[in-house]
Formats: sequence, C-alpha cells, structure tokens
Amino acid sequence: MRELLLRKTGQKTGTYDANTKTITWTIDFNYPEYNLGDVTVSDELTKDNQGRIPQKFKKAYIQYYDKTSSKFSDTKTEITPVVSGDNHTFTIPNVTGRF
Repeated sequence: MRELLLRKTGQKTGTYDANTKTITWTIDFNYPEYNLGDVTVSDELTKDNQGRIPQKFKKAYIQYYDKTSSKFSDTKTEITPVVSGDNHTFTIPNVTGRF
C-alpha cells in the first residue's frame, strides 16, 4: 500500500555516468506535503543482474523543496543508512514537506 502511495505523490529517477560508472538515484516525494512523521526508505544493494558486480553505497543526503522559489534548497543534509547485509535503510525524521 505504501508503494502505491509513493507513486501518487513522488517519483524515483536514476542517471548513469559512463565515465565514473556511477548511478545517481533521486527520490522526490511528498508532493502534497502531508505530515508523514518519520519516513523510512530501504534499498537492497545487490550485485548487477548478471551477478557479477556488487553495488557500493557512496553517500545520501536530503534536500527540502522550497515552494517559494520552486526549487530544492541548496542545503544538503547527509543521512547515514543502517546497513544489514545488502540492505540499506534510511530514516528521514519529521517529514512535513516535499523532499
């Protein structure tokens, strides 16, 4: 059910840099600015679909969306996942706006 809610109020996009062989994922969510409380995002970083190359986590950060300027804030707050095996879980506290 939460997955359906996210599709209605956000999106996930990815970009690939062939020079650095890096994928950058962006999750934009809570368009309606609901008071969601603490939000948990979980991702499993497994090997590629051929089972050869393991994924490596580099860093994650959050940015608030500023409705006044219609863009994301310049301030990036780094968040650190809780890691259990290949699973990385991030908690974003007190979500009341768009990220």
